[in-house]
Amino acid sequence: MDTPSDGNTPESDNEHVARIMEWARETGQIASDLMTANPTLNHVTAQIMAGDILSAREATDKVIGGEDATTAIRWVGSYARWDWVVTMVRTGRITGEWFAENIADLWVSADPDDTNPDNLAIWRKAYNDHGGLIRDGRPLPKPGGDRMLKVFRGGSPFTVKAGISWTLDPKIAAKFAATLGGRVKVHGGVVVTGLVRPADVLAYLTDRGESEVIIDPRLVRDIHPTGEGS
Repeated sequence: MDTPSDGNTPESDNEHVARIMEWARETGQIASDLMTANPTLNHVTAQIMAGDILSAREATDKVIGGEDATTAIRWVGSYARWDWVVTMVRTGRITGEWFAENIADLWVSADPDDTNPDNLAIWRKAYNDHGGLIRDGRPLPKPGGDRMLKVFRGGSPFTVKAGISWTLDPKIAAKFAATLGGRVKVHGGVVVTGLVRPADVLAYLTDRGESEVIIDPRLVRDIHPTGEGS
């Protein structure tokens, strides 16, 4: 009598090894391209981002194979998740209504490029469609006596003023400065602070505990450095 296969045959092992090697080759190439495009990006973060990019491709294959895109999101790593969902909306696989209802959760569960002007346009539209400030919890704190909110941002000195993601908590900004928004500590990050009118804040997001405010950086006034990340 033949013994049923447990799937652990030399052939399946070889296929598994081949898949791992191909994954390593692809992530290595993607990571290399990412670091070429952004020389400040460290190797560890680049490798994580590369893996997330591949996960997005695999999620797309699952959607093409019949899985609902709103459930396939769970397969996509955080660095690729926001862009993947935006692509799914633009290609009609996710409805604009679903995206609008879930935009806050999607943003805080991802690690999007907040210096991409396309993302500012997305948030502007969401704000206008919503009829005002988008938030996922507590109300936006009241401004000080000058009617302005003090906001902070940490990151690379080359891009720190350009992003749409700021925070009301200087400790959060220092954390991002220490990693340049990546997963490991690096040197050279800075923290800047500025002032913004509450009416100019597009979203106030607290679900990840980061007191995050989404703002058009051109509307942040009196931006100046407060110190370096550590």
